[in-house]
Amino acid sequence: MRLAAWQNFDSLVGKPAWRTFVVLSLTLPSVPAGERRDGLAARLRDSDALFSNTMADFYRQMLPILGLRPKPPFTEANVYQFLAKVGGALVEGLGIHHGLDPGLSAQRFGGPGGEWSPPAIGFLAIIDALTEPDPDFQPPEINDRGDLKP
Repeated sequence: MRLAAWQNFDSLVGKPAWRTFVVLSLTLPSVPAGERRDGLAARLRDSDALFSNTMADFYRQMLPILGLRPKPPFTEANVYQFLAKVGGALVEGLGIHHGLDPGLSAQRFGGPGGEWSPPAIGFLAIIDALTEPDPDFQPPEINDRGDLKP
């Protein structure tokens, strides 16, 4: 999780499409009300939904592999989409600050498994708030190549 959160952040801030999405999202309230603004808002919502749904599907697959389940009051029905939205907001917020102060995201702090970046620390806090260890967890079997066995 420590490395994946950093890789996700680093990938995001390097994408011109993400920077364009942020600029258009922040500009939207300045666009005069009407058809143009409504169309832009709809396209931005569609893009956001595609990203959030993709990430929610990823978390739906990964959390059980990691031995985690939703922590009440969260459920299988709502935790993955919520995690995608809140986790996305954290990463995007840090991404905006990265443009202003790259030193923030470059910081590293010692912790379990090695050095932790601000995106990794924040994402772990979200995971800890929304999930708990599954007492029925059985680690998946892994083949000789390091792949999960079906």
